[in-house]
Amino acid sequence: MRKSFEHTLVGTYRDIALEQIKQDEKEDLAPEDQAELERVLNWHARNKAENKFANRHERRLTPGPHILESDIPAIAVNEKEIVGLQKKKQQIVAALEQERRNLNNPEYRPERTPGSKEVRYHEGSGSYFIFSESGERDPITLGEIITDFEFGQEYYLDPDSVPRVIRKKYLLEKAKSQLRDLLDDQIILDEWGRGNALIAEAVDIKRDIMRTDKFERGAPAGFLAEVMVTNFLDKLAIDFDLDLQFVKVDVYEDVAHKIDFIVKRSQHHRGVKAVAQEEGVTPEVVGIQFTINQMPEVLSKKNQQVREMRRKLGEEIQLDDIVLVSLPIRNLNDAYTEWLEQRRPAGGPDKLWDRSVKIAIIEGVLHGIVSPEEVESLKDQIE
Repeated sequence: MRKSFEHTLVGTYRDIALEQIKQDEKEDLAPEDQAELERVLNWHARNKAENKFANRHERRLTPGPHILESDIPAIAVNEKEIVGLQKKKQQIVAALEQERRNLNNPEYRPERTPGSKEVRYHEGSGSYFIFSESGERDPITLGEIITDFEFGQEYYLDPDSVPRVIRKKYLLEKAKSQLRDLLDDQIILDEWGRGNALIAEAVDIKRDIMRTDKFERGAPAGFLAEVMVTNFLDKLAIDFDLDLQFVKVDVYEDVAHKIDFIVKRSQHHRGVKAVAQEEGVTPEVVGIQFTINQMPEVLSKKNQQVREMRRKLGEEIQLDDIVLVSLPIRNLNDAYTEWLEQRRPAGGPDKLWDRSVKIAIIEGVLHGIVSPEEVESLKDQIE
């Protein structure tokens, strides 16, 4: 997200949201307190309206009540919606902390989410299993349990068998998924308020795709590939305890900075993707722009975008490098369609990929980020 918006989120919006939560627990805001909150939000709305006008005419103007007065009411509504979403985020965090405390009580039994599948842990084999209402069981990995949020699947972790540390991790990842969705909504509102129609519309389109029953038939192949690849890699990192994190980015980073996901690594080795760094040292944090489109004009455009974004490294973009990963993988949508027809089994659609597809992704994304020996070791473990 924009640094300026981030500062406002962790400052003004956060404070107002926390104040509203406190008041909700007591009584309605006193008139003078409500007036003060309205004053702060309207100040932000007016400031955005003036900046919007200045951006449009490419010159700075003296702030005043006469500037785009008609824009202020709509922007003020945006400001209030952003605060409302921030309030929801604070409530999610508070609920998470309460649930984590509840897990310290061995007698506690969490409420089961409707439609969730029960997961039990078998200590003897160190394996996880999904149990149906009829008692049938199917194996599932920890990585699948943690990442299936992306495809709308939730699990009920049996408190009598699943280790507490895993249940806490699951709660954390669930909350993070919810918070990412709300942050994306806040970013969309902020971009509209700034008058950046091109970015805001692109962000909105991306969000609409994600909300079409999360992912349904007809979603763009490139978008599905991006989501499936990120989830596949995330599962690998969890199930094989890799020294890697695959971080999902917010919609602003995706649209404005052309970053689909980020790879983080704490251990370095001598690699090939280092840019403007000590020679031979692999970047610790790498932004990935991923594509399966092999049309020359598309690849040319994406390479140009990456070159432009690299010029912003260390300033607007806080990464060590940005790279384009282009893989000529076909028929990913076929696996997705088959997964839908099988009524969304656990593990996501990438579970239906051929081994050759998985190997191509590992080689394409991790080349230069981890050592060749590590890549080969990981490939040997892929079924």
